[in-house]
Amino acid sequence: MDTADFYGMGHNEELISRAIKGKRDKAFISLKTGQFRAPGPGGTMGFGPVNAHPDHLRNAILYSLRAP
Repeated sequence: MDTADFYGMGHNEELISRAIKGKRDKAFISLKTGQFRAPGPGGTMGFGPVNAHPDHLRNAILYSLRAP
């Protein structure tokens, strides 16, 4: 599975958690992080700046591991 912490503002991680419940040892999850969302034209959400600082990446990984 491939996901990112900005897909659905964390909702996607919750969906994946439910999908692999009871079979986590058989799942491989790839997580992209560092990309931020920002307001785009016409009120849409677009891509904002990228933060690849080790502290941010560590925090994003720890947050994803704690997601339900």
